[in-house]
Amino acid sequence: MQSEENFERSRSSFVKFTEKIFNLDETDKEEEKNLIENWKKELKLEETYIKVDNQFDLLYKNNKLNYNNDLVKFSIALFIVAIILGIINLWSML
Repeated sequence: MQSEENFERSRSSFVKFTEKIFNLDETDKEEEKNLIENWKKELKLEETYIKVDNQFDLLYKNNKLNYNNDLVKFSIALFIVAIILGIINLWSML
């Protein structure tokens, strides 16, 4: 549950970061545009965005894998319990 909450917070922060950075380009003032371009170059925002995007993708995929892994484990355990109950039922008939 904690993992899901952390994942959701990370996703939300990532979306806000993306919106903030890419909405900066919508200004009409040439001076501000130049300033923004300089910031992007100095702060390496494109590279940072790509790194954050890749890390987010990895976290997302790992979270999905963990969920699927837990589901498979639960299914196997349920299957084993069903087999044991079936064996007990057969044994009681003999």
